Amino acid sequence: MINLISPSGSVDDHHDLFSAIEQIDLRLQQYTQQRRPALKQHVLEEFLLDEEDILHHTAQPKGMPHWMQTSSFMPVSELSINSSQGRLSTLIERFKLTDSEVNILLLGLLTHLDSRYHALFAALQHFEDRNNPSIELALHLFGAAADELLTRQGDFLPDSTLLRHELIKVYKSNKQKGEGWAQSLFQTTTEVFHYLVGHASLTPLLADCAKWHPMNSNQGLCPSNVRDGLQAQLYNQQDNLLPIVLLKGAQGSGRLEAVNAAASAQNIMLLELDVTKLPESRHDAKTTLNQALREVRMRGAILVVRGWDEFADSRKTLLSDWADMVHQSHVRIVGLCEQDCARVVIPHMPQIALTMPILSYLEKQLLLQQSLTAGEYAPTDISHVCRRFSFNHASLPHILQEARCYRSLREPNSMVSSEDLNQAFRLHSQKNFGKLAQRIEPMRSFEELIVADELKEQLQELLAATSQRDKVLESGFAKKVGYGTGVSALFHGDSGLGKTMAAEVVAGLLGVDLIKVDLANVVDKYIGETAKHLARIFDLAEADAGVLFFDEADALFGKRSEVSDSKDRNANIDVAYLLQRLERYPGLVILATNNRNHLDEAFSRRFTFITRFNAPDTNTREALWQSVWPEGCQLDPKIDLHAIAARTRLTGANIRNIALLAAYFAADADTPYICEHHIHRATQRELSKIGRIAL
Repeated sequence: MINLISPSGSVDDHHDLFSAIEQIDLRLQQYTQQRRPALKQHVLEEFLLDEEDILHHTAQPKGMPHWMQTSSFMPVSELSINSSQGRLSTLIERFKLTDSEVNILLLGLLTHLDSRYHALFAALQHFEDRNNPSIELALHLFGAAADELLTRQGDFLPDSTLLRHELIKVYKSNKQKGEGWAQSLFQTTTEVFHYLVGHASLTPLLADCAKWHPMNSNQGLCPSNVRDGLQAQLYNQQDNLLPIVLLKGAQGSGRLEAVNAAASAQNIMLLELDVTKLPESRHDAKTTLNQALREVRMRGAILVVRGWDEFADSRKTLLSDWADMVHQSHVRIVGLCEQDCARVVIPHMPQIALTMPILSYLEKQLLLQQSLTAGEYAPTDISHVCRRFSFNHASLPHILQEARCYRSLREPNSMVSSEDLNQAFRLHSQKNFGKLAQRIEPMRSFEELIVADELKEQLQELLAATSQRDKVLESGFAKKVGYGTGVSALFHGDSGLGKTMAAEVVAGLLGVDLIKVDLANVVDKYIGETAKHLARIFDLAEADAGVLFFDEADALFGKRSEVSDSKDRNANIDVAYLLQRLERYPGLVILATNNRNHLDEAFSRRFTFITRFNAPDTNTREALWQSVWPEGCQLDPKIDLHAIAARTRLTGANIRNIALLAAYFAADADTPYICEHHIHRATQRELSKIGRIAL
């Protein structure tokens, strides 16, 4: 026998359920008593009441069925008969159930409460496998007259409230010959049973893509516009339709935490469903969505749908089904979508579009100052942290916890150092770009970058602009300029002149990773896919502290052409889209190209810096030759690196290749030194490889 009282509940919480079950049980007892002569004598003698007991319990109800009034279940004295509203009354109200539908729901609930009902239903219906009530039995039990029969049958149709919201399930037994629809069996769904007795349970399908979130009423997590938007949703329902709130923002911007904080403040539960994790099968996906809507409606919760924009993209085949469900759900829905996603249109369903605000530099600085308690954290450059890393009220506690873990690994009894904080912030900001980009951890220093002094000066200016951007914009330039406040640079020059290395060095000096975009996976032959990939890259990069680097960018962002077909039109759209994102991107973007003339002219006025990488002169080449050799390599003292540098015009990449090949030749010859003839031979091979004649 199942104990209905959950650890957190009380008898009072279930009084309306127990009282209703008592009435259904008595009705079933009466029905059985009338047919008892036809039943086997041994059937549930201890479970069934005789006629006198039935009359007694009917006249003096105890607030629970007779089989619950035993000492093995609970003393009757523990019951407190009152009129407080319980879960059953709430369920009836939320789904607008009729008396007939309530009777059906309770009848289908009996076998969840006591397994002896299985035997009773099987005896009444004369087959062992018919151990749940049938539609026909329910209609007879609740006294449907001939003229009411067709109306009552409507409670079991697929579009009825009970079946549409999966409050009951109807199924066929092991088919008997001549069995019709009315002989179908039904049972109240397990999840409704769990709700009524105070448990939280998700179906296996739903559990794969959804989860309940614990309440967190920290109002610092919820911006005022999100709180106001949820209030507007509640106060602007019409014809039982609640507007859908669309909360736009990047991943990691704290959208879910903001909605949860607002819901928790009103003691409302929150169920998160991820559209990208829905089953591939359309049937299973529809079932899962319907179950999610049922769960939040039962519990008066809010459904937060992550990946809302997928209804207009990868799961667009579900959109019409989803629209039908939403119109009949009568629940509060919040969709989390990307900033530039296509609008998911649900006819006749109002939508409230909100944008998750990003903390300003001053707001981040104040939040971090308040969080770094004296005595536990060593002095750190708060301004630098706030300028370089993205965080919010939701993510900061986790970052600081990770920093304390790094402290424990280093020296448990010490204060959290700047290095601990930097490592935690850096790792927490790293986003997964998948196949669209490669993350490079900078390993080379500014001193290792052998370029002209003028070029180094431009790179220092680029570093200054990136580091001071937020501070300058906070001073009033953000409002004054309005747009185009992102810092971007174009590195142009022949291959092998150090553009990629310079980008890596800049990222290293900023204390972040280099995010190198893989154009082979970004450019897509299908219309609209390239822009979608770009949107994902920029959205992820906005939450990532890395420097965004497009190498050989002219392959993607070439000059816009005259429109002759749909491909030209969409290629031009891709370029225009990149220009828009460059203008408002909060971090640093570097584009590299071998030929500046191949890029669209509109880019020139939008770049903060345009830096030309020239071929190295003799002095620069000599510096490159001197720096290329590792400490473990021994050069023949007779080698004149200045003469070698003056003799052949080479790039830094050429010199690196020649040095490595010369070292191979020397190792193969088992000589103690790398000699000039090894370098000369390697130079010939390198020049031949690039189509130049060796002198």
